[in-house]
Amino acid sequence: MNIIARRNTAITIGIVVFILVILFVLWMCVVITDFVRYKTGNIPIFAFNVTIEDLTNGDIETYKGLGYKFVDKNIDNINTKEFYLLGFKI
Repeated sequence: MNIIARRNTAITIGIVVFILVILFVLWMCVVITDFVRYKTGNIPIFAFNVTIEDLTNGDIETYKGLGYKFVDKNIDNINTKEFYLLGFKI
């Protein structure tokens, strides 16, 4: 492998790593924004899949985003909120 091919490969790898880091930082901004909204009692901004399940004694609202899930349960007038990141409860 000659020097020019190695340099081009290194530049390509550097660009891919840079793009992946930027995407990760943007994803973390989205997750942190919705997590802060969860902590303050507001609904998430970046959730794209919202389901509301009506039960006889209350309801469950589920907001799903990219790698996280926000669940707001109101059962028997007891309101509980849960936040899951990559399947783990936070």
